[in-house]
Amino acid sequence: MNYDDIVSHLRSVGYRTELSDLEGKRVLKVEVEIGQGRMELIHFCTNELIGIPAFFVEDDERFGELAHVFPPSISGGNLCSICVGDSESVSVNYDAPPLAFEDSVKRHIDLIERLLEDPDWNKKELLREFSVNWSRICGGNGKDLICHAAGAFEEMDIHRSEYDSHFSAFPSKVTTHVTEFLGLVGSLKKQVEKQVKQGTGFVLPLQDLQSCPAKKEEVVDWLIELLGRNDFPDRITRVKGKRFWLICNAEIPSGKVWFGLRLQYGRGPKRRLPELKSAQDLDGWRVEPIRVHAFDKEQVMPRSGADIALSNKSILLVGCGSVGGELADKLCSAGVGNLTLCDPDLFFPDNIYRHVLSMRFIGVGKASALATHLRAKYPWLQATPHTDRLLDRRDKVLLERFDLIVIAVGSPTHERKFHDFLIQEKIRTPVLYAWLEGYGIGGHAILDIPGKKGCLQCAYIDHTECSRGLASNLNFLEANQDLTVNHAGCGTLYLPYGFTAAAQTALIAANLGLDYLRGRVSESFKVSWKGSDHDARQRGARTTHRYEKFHKNLERMLLLNEHCDLCNG
Repeated sequence: MNYDDIVSHLRSVGYRTELSDLEGKRVLKVEVEIGQGRMELIHFCTNELIGIPAFFVEDDERFGELAHVFPPSISGGNLCSICVGDSESVSVNYDAPPLAFEDSVKRHIDLIERLLEDPDWNKKELLREFSVNWSRICGGNGKDLICHAAGAFEEMDIHRSEYDSHFSAFPSKVTTHVTEFLGLVGSLKKQVEKQVKQGTGFVLPLQDLQSCPAKKEEVVDWLIELLGRNDFPDRITRVKGKRFWLICNAEIPSGKVWFGLRLQYGRGPKRRLPELKSAQDLDGWRVEPIRVHAFDKEQVMPRSGADIALSNKSILLVGCGSVGGELADKLCSAGVGNLTLCDPDLFFPDNIYRHVLSMRFIGVGKASALATHLRAKYPWLQATPHTDRLLDRRDKVLLERFDLIVIAVGSPTHERKFHDFLIQEKIRTPVLYAWLEGYGIGGHAILDIPGKKGCLQCAYIDHTECSRGLASNLNFLEANQDLTVNHAGCGTLYLPYGFTAAAQTALIAANLGLDYLRGRVSESFKVSWKGSDHDARQRGARTTHRYEKFHKNLERMLLLNEHCDLCNG
């Protein structure tokens, strides 16, 4: 990069700028007016511009503690880094470095001026970035703690993880508010407890949390002052040990923040944790700040992109093949908390490359394998497997327990028979149907909401006869064609399609079903995705008129067909 051009441009827009050396490195210095004083922004020269140009400032007590301005990371250094946003997420004009530097200087000035002019905002921002500051003083040494607790005061057992990558904290006793949680992570707890207990921890909910200490050396005094503003049970000072973990949490403007400290006594027998009234109480104790990751439903689910409001929804999913498996995974990843899975088939090697399941489940029932897979991935999920077929589930009382029924069996006859039962018994549970066609030509989803215009039968109206038909009018491949592939005679026929086709079909179906569960959809809809007909043509398959004219890819359309006798009778 030509820094002479950058200096020239910055000077032309009014900044006092120069190139110089600092500790043997070439730097660009920009002197700016901030409030009633001056500040020098310092940039270390680089060969390539790949993000927002970064600037540092000298550690200056005149300005006090500022949010987004981080103390020197090098012991003995005096340069503070400044965060004006994620440098790599902003599109930078690397073809015009002078303009990029001008923009960066302005960003830095605007940030610092606002922090100085608005103390309340500065204080709020300091709290909001508590976690990143705490992580900074923790450094790269030591192991993080995964805490399996909700946040109330609680005594915890500390264990090493299976791979010794971190510590885990589990409640020492099962109390009312953790009973459900322990049931869901029981297998994980048993796995961890194979390791020797490393110490005792206490979950400490804190009030009146102030900004993070600037340096590791300030942690003890900061901790004593913080604990002095909070009251905790005497239990803390009655337990003996050599290692203790203080697992703290507090509410800040951006939510709940977790952080911790490990206290370890040097030598001698076990002893009680001191009262922590003054720094002298910790003489002989080594105090280390640690990062804490809360394994808490209220925090983990939203942070992971799941909707916690869906955790009380209950879904029956029939068909755990390629589409059904993907559908189940997408529903659970969105936050659905209760899933009943039905499929009589076993998982075999033929399924591997287009199924969500791995090789470890070969020979296992698909429903059982999928339930195990999903429970291992989503800790608060209740997944129950069954070997029932779709028509085995014709039970009014059972079906009305669910918020949504999802059918991914790919059997038009069974689906229509099941739909007849729903109509006959006046079952009020909505049904989501999903199926794909061979050769990657497309897939479809239907949401049938009882009491609304539009039902499964609408998708089976023969447009030439304007009456009930046997093939779906959504399909892109004509009916009555032999589309299967036969490798070894009867019993080995299969419909060729790949994983991406199954995933795409599951995606449009999952989005439709989730929007219904969230209250965003209140009418019966249909949606299709259209793929290439190349492989189908190679096979000699014939496409439908709908395929040739279809241009509403992924667009939801009302399901109602004007010739459906059920909806228009």
